[in-house]
Amino acid sequence: MADEFGTRDVFEQVDTRLGTVEQDIRSLRTEVREGFGSLRGEMNARFDAMSAETNARFDAMSAETSARFGTMGSETNARFDTMGSETNARFDTMNARFDALTLNMSMRFERQTRWLVGMMFGWLAVMASIWLKP
Repeated sequence: MADEFGTRDVFEQVDTRLGTVEQDIRSLRTEVREGFGSLRGEMNARFDAMSAETNARFDAMSAETSARFGTMGSETNARFDTMGSETNARFDTMNARFDALTLNMSMRFERQTRWLVGMMFGWLAVMASIWLKP
């Protein structure tokens, strides 16, 4: 049956199959990027909501303390500001961790894609050497 195929037919089949694989890889890459983008958006929305809630609580507590203690209000505000900056620093650390995880996943995907393309070219070379034997 292999005698029935010409070189052009074989190359057209290989080209078609490689095109299909390339399209599959592109769609997978798009899906992964969209997934990471939506995940990052969800995380940012949650952190923004938590930050807003935390700031609202600190503001409410600050107003109550200022009303009760008068002169001690400015000292209390300074403490709450410090706590707010510490909270922001913690959120920044968490964002950095998530960015590192996203970068790690992206690098892993690129490595796997390179490996897959290398294997395809290796397979193509082996098939071409078998089919094009003199």
